[in-house]
Amino acid sequence: MSKFPYFLIFILFLSFNCKAQEKKINLEKTYITDCNGKTIELVLPKNWDTPDRLEIDKGFIQTYIYPDKSYLSIMCGNSEFHKQKVVKENEFAREEKYNGFAIIYGNVKAERKEEFDNALNEMKTK
Repeated sequence: MSKFPYFLIFILFLSFNCKAQEKKINLEKTYITDCNGKTIELVLPKNWDTPDRLEIDKGFIQTYIYPDKSYLSIMCGNSEFHKQKVVKENEFAREEKYNGFAIIYGNVKAERKEEFDNALNEMKTK
């Protein structure tokens, strides 16, 4: 019996495994105190700068800015986000509402869109 089919399966498995590792999404956990005073866990793309927090009526807006000028903001309170109206070619913005928060990202380049989407999707499952 030939060993070639086993060898071929091994090579295919190895190549798929290497490709899966290349697409690794870099997310990190951080914590934030919400409007009700509870501390909740956030999942964010890595490498954000120190967050900027703006206190608003019965809440806050906390923004994480990245070196490439993309951003992710979390709002809790009696205000509304205004979604990024002008999106340049190959840039993306998204807004989600869940668990009493509004979360929006913007200025996200095409190569980082999956990373930001995964962060928002993961937060929605918490």
